[in-house]
Amino acid sequence: MRGPAPRAVEGRPVRSRHRSVGAGRGVGGRAVQPGPRPRRAGRRRRRASAGRGLAGVAHAPRLGGAVSARRRARAMNRRQFLSRSAAGTGALALGLHDPSSAGAAQVDRPNFLWLVSEDNSPYLGAYGDPQSATPTLDRLAAEGIRYENAFATAPVCAPTRFGIVTGLEATTCGPAHQMRASGHIPNWLRGFPAYLREAGYHCTNNAKTDYNAPISIADAWDASSGQAHWRNRPAAAPFFAVFNYNVTHESQLFPGAREPLPTGPGPDEVRLPPYHPDASQLRADRSLHYDLMTSLDQQVAQRLAELEADGLAGDTIVVYYGDHGGVLPRSKRSCLDSGLRIPLVVRFPARWAHLAPAGPGTVTDEIVDQLDLAPTMLSLAGLPVPDYMSGRVFAGDGREPPKRYTFGFRNRMDERYDMSRTVRDARYRYTRNYLPHVPYGQHNEYAWQQLGMAEWERLFHEGRCDDVQSAYWRDKPVEELYDLWADPHEVTNLAADPARRTVRNDLRAALDAHLVAVNDNGFIPEGSPLEGFDASRSPGAYPLAEVMRVAAVAAERRVAGTAQLIRWLLHDNECVRYWAALGCVMLRGGAKAATGTLLSRLNDPSWSVRIVAAQALCWLRERERGLAVLTEALLHHDHERIRLQAANALDEIGSLALATLPALRQAGGDANLQVRQAVGYTAAVLAGEWPYADGLSLQLPATWLVAGEPGRVTVRLHNSGEQARVNIQLSLAAPDGWVATPATPAGYAALPAGHTVEAGFDLTAPPGTEPGEHFIHGVTTYSTAGHDMSTRVRRPIYVEGEPA
Repeated sequence: MRGPAPRAVEGRPVRSRHRSVGAGRGVGGRAVQPGPRPRRAGRRRRRASAGRGLAGVAHAPRLGGAVSARRRARAMNRRQFLSRSAAGTGALALGLHDPSSAGAAQVDRPNFLWLVSEDNSPYLGAYGDPQSATPTLDRLAAEGIRYENAFATAPVCAPTRFGIVTGLEATTCGPAHQMRASGHIPNWLRGFPAYLREAGYHCTNNAKTDYNAPISIADAWDASSGQAHWRNRPAAAPFFAVFNYNVTHESQLFPGAREPLPTGPGPDEVRLPPYHPDASQLRADRSLHYDLMTSLDQQVAQRLAELEADGLAGDTIVVYYGDHGGVLPRSKRSCLDSGLRIPLVVRFPARWAHLAPAGPGTVTDEIVDQLDLAPTMLSLAGLPVPDYMSGRVFAGDGREPPKRYTFGFRNRMDERYDMSRTVRDARYRYTRNYLPHVPYGQHNEYAWQQLGMAEWERLFHEGRCDDVQSAYWRDKPVEELYDLWADPHEVTNLAADPARRTVRNDLRAALDAHLVAVNDNGFIPEGSPLEGFDASRSPGAYPLAEVMRVAAVAAERRVAGTAQLIRWLLHDNECVRYWAALGCVMLRGGAKAATGTLLSRLNDPSWSVRIVAAQALCWLRERERGLAVLTEALLHHDHERIRLQAANALDEIGSLALATLPALRQAGGDANLQVRQAVGYTAAVLAGEWPYADGLSLQLPATWLVAGEPGRVTVRLHNSGEQARVNIQLSLAAPDGWVATPATPAGYAALPAGHTVEAGFDLTAPPGTEPGEHFIHGVTTYSTAGHDMSTRVRRPIYVEGEPA
C-alpha cells in the first residue's frame, strides 16, 4: 500500500468521466473536416488563459486557471481511486488465466498498440512533406485522426519518456528533467501501465526503459524486452503493446551506421531550412534521414500486418507518435518546434469508433502533448485517471475540453548545462532562456558524431554563415517569440516587437504560472538535497517564486542589477544564492561591485554556489582564487554532478582556464563519462588541438590579453588528408588597430600527410580596447594538386579589464 499522496500536485484525486463527444464530432472547440486543411485555417476560440491577470508569479494558481478548476470540480481522493481500481478491476485481474474471463475482458475493453519512432519531426507525406515516402503512415493517418499540433515536453528522449510513462512532467521530480539522470520520485508514483495491468491488460514494452527515474519495470510491464509482443499474452486477454523504432534515431546518421536508399530524395534534391548553411554534409544527412523515415514506414507496415494476421485490427486502437523532434542540428535538444513538435496519429477501428473524438481522416489543430497519453489510455480503458496526472483526456467517454497551451523545457543535455522554458499556443511560441550566456550550439560529444553538426560549426568559424545561420553559435536572447504561421522555421524573434507585446505578456504570464504550478525543479542546482518531488515541496525549502525573480534578474545581465544580486548572494536559501552568483557570471566584468561578496561565497555550504562564485571571480581579476576552487571541485569532489559543474565552468571561461590544462588532462580519467566528455573537449580547445576544418585543422590556442601588452597566439595547421600540401603560409587577422607580429616562421614549403606546422604571433590589443570578448582569425593558404586553397577560422579572445 502506497498510502495517500499529498494534495494538489503532490497526488491529486481522480477525475470522474463525462459523456463522450461522439465519433465524428468536432475537436478543439470547432468543427473539423477530413483531409488536409488550408494553412492558418481554423483557429479555435480563445478561452481564459492559465495565469491571466497575474500580478507576478508569487500569486500564480497552484494548477493554473481552468485546469485547476476542472480538477477541483471532479475531485475524488486517492484512497477512493485505489479502492475503486481494486474493487472494479480485481476480478478481471484474477481471471486473466481463465480463457472465458479473458475473452470477456476483450469484449469490454479495446486493445492498444503504440508505435513510437525516435528523433523525428513530422517528416511524413500525411503532414504535407512532399519529399517523404511514408505510404503506410500516410494511410494510417487517412484512416485515423491526425494531430497537427502535437508536442513532446522536452526535445530529448529520457526526460520526455518520464512524462509519458508517469503522466507527470519531469520537472516535478528533479533531476528527472536532466538528460541522463534519476529523478527523486514519491514512493506512490507508478508507471501508468500498472493500472492497466490491474484491470486485466497484458502490457508489453519493446523495449525502451530509460525513464530517468526508478520506475518499477516489473510493476509497469508484464514483459519488457526486445522480444516483448502481444502474441505472448494469455489467451484472449486485452493488451497494451508498445514498440519503439530506433531506425530514425540520431545515431543512425553517424558515419557507417546506415547506407542511403535508392528511393529517397538525393542530397542535391532536399530542401534545407534557412538556419542551415547550404553545405554538402547537411544535405547528405537530411537525405539519409528521409531514407530512414521510409525504413520506419516499412517496419510499421510489418507490425500492422501482424495485427491484421492475428485478427486483432478490428479490436485495437493504434497510436503512432514520435518521441520528440529531430534529428538534424537545431532540432533535437532545442526548445523550438523543430525539437518539440511531433507526429501523432490515432486510429480507432469501427468497433470502437464511439470513443473517437472525430471521424476517420480528420485533421485537427487541437493541442495535444505527450502528458495527455497516459490519462487518455486509462480513460479509454474505462479506468479512473489519477488526478496527479497533469495531462488531459483527449478521446473517449472521458474526453476533456481542449487546452490552450503546451509547455516544454530544456536543461542539461548530456555533459552540457542549460535551462530554457517554453510555452506554445496554436500560433505562437514563447521561450525564456535562463542561461543566455551559453549558446544553443554548446559542444556535445554525442551530437558532434553527426558530421553535419561539425560541418556547420566549421562554416561558422570560417565566417561562412549569415546572421540567421550564426545565431545557433552565439549567445541566446533572454526571450524569444515566434509566429509559427508566418515563420515556421522560427528565425524571426518578435519578443521586442511592440505589436506583439500583448501576446508576449500573455504567454509570459502563462509560463510563469505553469512553473509555479508544477513546482519546477529546474532552478535547483543538480545534486542539491532540495531536488525531488518530496524534498522540493517541504515547507520553506524551495521558495520557487522568489528564486524565479532572482533568475529573471540574473538572465537580464544588467550592471544596474548588481546591487540586487549582492543582497541575494547573502540569502539563506541555496537556490537564491546560486542564481545570484550565476547573475554575476553572466555579467562578467560588470559584476565588479560584487567581488567581495563573491569571495565570501568561496566557502559556501553549497559546492554548486562555490563553483559559480569562483567562475564569476575569474572574470574579475581574481582568477587565481577562482581557478583554485574550480580545480579542487573538478579533481576531488565525490559527487559526479559537482565535478561536471566545475568542468562546465572551466569550459565557459575559455582562455581564462589555461592554467588548469594539466588538471583538465588529469580529469580525463574521471569515472563519469559526462565529466570525461566535457574536460576532453575543453582541454583540446585550450591546447589548440581541436579541429575546426575538414581535413585541415587550423587551431588557435585560447589565450587572454591585457590591452597594450603582447600575448602569444599560435596558429597550427594539421594535414589529416592523404596528399601533401605545398607552399604553406600561416597568418593571423585581428581587429583594426591590433598588431600581430610574427614571432616564428610562418611559411613552409611542404606539409606531408599526418604532419603539423605552426606559427607564433605576438598579438597586441591597443590601449583603451574595450574589455571583453573579441574575435581573431587564423588564416592558411596552400596548394594541392595544382589548386590554390585557403582556410579561415574565427576564434574568440578575451581582453581583460572592466567594461565601460
